[in-house]
Amino acid sequence: MNESELIRLYSENIRRFRLSKKLTQERLAERAGITSAYISEIENQKKVGKFETIASLANALEVEPYAL
Repeated sequence: MNESELIRLYSENIRRFRLSKKLTQERLAERAGITSAYISEIENQKKVGKFETIASLANALEVEPYAL
């Protein structure tokens, strides 16, 4: 799996987990301590984020970071 495929999978997983929890991008952003614009960029494969961001998102989505 190459880098672009990993980014696509990561982006899709964030969106899938968010929707399964019935969270808006805004609510997920509040829980993770980042902006909703940043969530949008992640879901649209424009950003990935630092490890701390990934850990915050995983915590906000109540999943392990490796699940993302």
